[in-house]
Parts: sequence; structure tokens; C-alpha cells
Amino acid sequence: MKKKYQKYADFAFVYIEEAHPTGGWTFKHQQSINEHQNLQERIAAAQKIHNVTEEIPIYIDGMDDKLNRMFGAYPERLYIIKNNKVEYQGKMGPFGYKLDEVENWLQKNFDVQQ
Repeated sequence: MKKKYQKYADFAFVYIEEAHPTGGWTFKHQQSINEHQNLQERIAAAQKIHNVTEEIPIYIDGMDDKLNRMFGAYPERLYIIKNNKVEYQGKMGPFGYKLDEVENWLQKNFDVQQ
């Protein structure tokens, strides 16, 4: 999606607390990521994610989880922010994580050539 819409929008990840830490409820294919005890551990975990998604910048929430709480992001959520205003707020993930809704919004709100 980033390649298709990069001239219309900037894309970024905000890494918050780990939803599936090692020792908790995890996926079999998931990388081993412990629950973060400090910012350095959160940064290291975010780096593992960034290694897979290098073309999209990743920002890291502080240990106070301020962004997570402000945006109700746990375990994951999609947002579109335009001119400092939330234009689209997806439902909470994983079931509310709908990239097609984001793409539909981008197509409707920008003159996107198919």
C-alpha cells in the first residue's frame, strides 16, 4: 500500500507494548519478544519489527504508554491523520484492522490514479 499511495500520504508504525510477549499468548511463527521492562528492551523489540518493514519508519511509544492510551491502540489500530486531525480511526485489532478501509479512504480523498 505504501508504494501505491506514497505520493499522497506518509506511512509510519508506532510500536507500543508487545501484544504477544514470550511467555504469554503467542503465535507459532512469531519472533521471540519478551514483555518490555525498560525502554531499551522496547527499542530492541521495535528493531526486530523494523527489520521486516524497513521501508516504513517506526516510532516507539515510551514506557509510560502515553500514545497507546491516547489513541486506544492496544493491541493494534489503524489511523489516518490529516492536518493534525484524526480523519479515520479503525476499530481495535486484530479483527478491526482493515487495510481495505484505509485504502478506500485514500482513494476517496485523493485523486489516486488506478
